[in-house]
Amino acid sequence: MTSKSQTKVSNMGHKLFGAGVALVALIAGVTYAAQMPSTFFDPEQPQRVPAVYEKAYIPQGFDSNDIVEVVLEGMFSSACWRPADIKVEVDHDRRKVLVGPAAYQYPGLCAQMVMRFDRVVPIGVLRSGVYDLVQATDGRKLGEIPVAVATTEEPDDYLYAPVEQAFFRDQGRSGQLIIAGHFPNDCWILDEVRVRTGDDVITVQPIAKIEKRRTCQEGSFPFHNISMIDFVQKGRYLLHVRSANAKSVNSMVEMQ
Repeated sequence: MTSKSQTKVSNMGHKLFGAGVALVALIAGVTYAAQMPSTFFDPEQPQRVPAVYEKAYIPQGFDSNDIVEVVLEGMFSSACWRPADIKVEVDHDRRKVLVGPAAYQYPGLCAQMVMRFDRVVPIGVLRSGVYDLVQATDGRKLGEIPVAVATTEEPDDYLYAPVEQAFFRDQGRSGQLIIAGHFPNDCWILDEVRVRTGDDVITVQPIAKIEKRRTCQEGSFPFHNISMIDFVQKGRYLLHVRSANAKSVNSMVEMQ
């Protein structure tokens, strides 16, 4: 082999060696990046800041064996805001429920618009009496939660149907309430739907019963019900539908 050929082979070897080193470095860098926390590459994380709710929707009919819940509603000034978890503190002796609303504020450019938001806030089991619902951020009283004495040791006064969906069709001064779900066996039937309309909450109690039969077929059996609600004033309402196993279905409706 001539000296010139040896020089070409040597140069090629150096290039291959350099490429190999670069490839190893690239693989190592990708592996290291995959193992690093995302905050290393995205330092501008959203900040958790206090928020303010404007209104509380408080369903009626809770007693001392119910899991109480309310719906809180507020306004964000831009699309950079997202609601965060709410801290709830209960003082049973003073009959006070303190809610600490918070939000995530994201950096960057966002659409500047007023955006309505709401949150279902589970409070838990309360003693009988009237509780003040107070906002921790500004000390403002959002409303009162009346809790009656339970008349039974059972979790609920009634056996509620397992409602999964609820809809309201506005028809002026009245509307159609549609509820739907699935029974766990064919012995369940929907016995009665009670509706109570308050100042800003429509509370629905879908009462079920179980037929006494020797055999009940297990499975999933769909049901639905359509009820008419008359003489509802214009405004914004919480549609609160009780459901089985201490659950509920909540949605906001507008009466035009």
